Amino acid sequence: PLDSSKITNEDETTDVDKAIWRWYLRELAKRHELTIEELKGGCSGESLIMRAHRLLAQREARRILKQAEQEKRKITCDEVLSILRKWSFGKNSNRVNVTPENQEWVWSDTLGLLRDRIGDIHLTPATKTYPEDIHLTPA
Repeated sequence: PLDSSKITNEDETTDVDKAIWRWYLRELAKRHELTIEELKGGCSGESLIMRAHRLLAQREARRILKQAEQEKRKITCDEVLSILRKWSFGKNSNRVNVTPENQEWVWSDTLGLLRDRIGDIHLTPATKTYPEDIHLTPA
């Protein structure tokens, strides 16, 4: 189906495109036990499938955090790794310092705090949207 996040002009979509997109949205929600409202939220630039993966990672992070709290134990490296494996990283063409030769982009996301160009420090949009994922990582 069309990636609705890439559509710049709604007039270019047909009724068939819109019907397929609505069907895809319902099936994606059903398959992953999410609501359509959950899938429609999220960060700028997220595709539906990216949003679904990130919501599943968040759900698992919540479960791990709750279990660790109940058991009064620390989060393990394997648990952090399991969340990172569920997370859907975005294509990033701006990371030229780590992009291999003959490749135009890398899978990358910034979670946590970020210093902007004037020196102010902010939470990244993904951190605000998926706080449990960052809470899971060690300080």
